[in-house]
Amino acid sequence: MTPANGVLVEDASPDSLAAAIQAARLNFAGTDPSAIAAPIRARFSRSTVGMLFEDVYGRVLAGTGATGSRHG
Repeated sequence: MTPANGVLVEDASPDSLAAAIQAARLNFAGTDPSAIAAPIRARFSRSTVGMLFEDVYGRVLAGTGATGSRHG
């Protein structure tokens, strides 16, 4: 989340959540929804998340002496 695509709340109280919804409504009025969604989709796409998991598992396996990473 960045200020370009969301609003953080201080706590999970109804008042804070309501204020964040109102702030987002004002901040993003007239903004193309696809412009907000594009970086989020890229960051959490199947291929990106898959590569992140593969990297973590590869580092774990490297620490155990096993092999398993397909990317080196």
